[in-house]
Amino acid sequence: MWPFPNEALIQKKMKAYNSGGVSGNRGFCVDGQTLTKYIWEYLGNPIPSDIYAAVPPTPTPTPTPTPTPIPPPPPTNIPPYDTIAPAPINDLRVSSISPTSVSLVWTAPGDNGNVGTAASYDIRYARLPISEGNFLTSAKILNPPVPAPAGTKKSFVISGLKNGTVYYFRYQSQR
Repeated sequence: MWPFPNEALIQKKMKAYNSGGVSGNRGFCVDGQTLTKYIWEYLGNPIPSDIYAAVPPTPTPTPTPTPTPIPPPPPTNIPPYDTIAPAPINDLRVSSISPTSVSLVWTAPGDNGNVGTAASYDIRYARLPISEGNFLTSAKILNPPVPAPAGTKKSFVISGLKNGTVYYFRYQSQR
């Protein structure tokens, strides 16, 4: 029974696969391995020389080079990257306080410095001072006000705060 019947055909079918964009080599079909040799060695026995001599060496096929696809040109309708950040908010302040809420007021910055309208506002609060380093880990106001054109006076009430607790607020405009 050795070599295994139709070994060359089985090896050809099992060596490489390409299905749905996934390709590779499988099991016994790695280069230089035959089914007969694989079965004997898998069972923990060296292949006997009288059988090994009867097993023709498996030819290593020459791989067909895969052509490199040419990427499509970039779309021409993409607007240029926005390189001008919104202006900082320098006048954020508390205008009124109640036992469980606070009203903040500020002057709206623009999308490009003090020009235009910012895309969104990101308002955060915490019980400790808020810096660049802890801004993203501070509590976020989930429904901030809609941005207004640069120079517009804005106000927003934050409610649900704990009475007698000191809070810090920080605000950033998003482009």
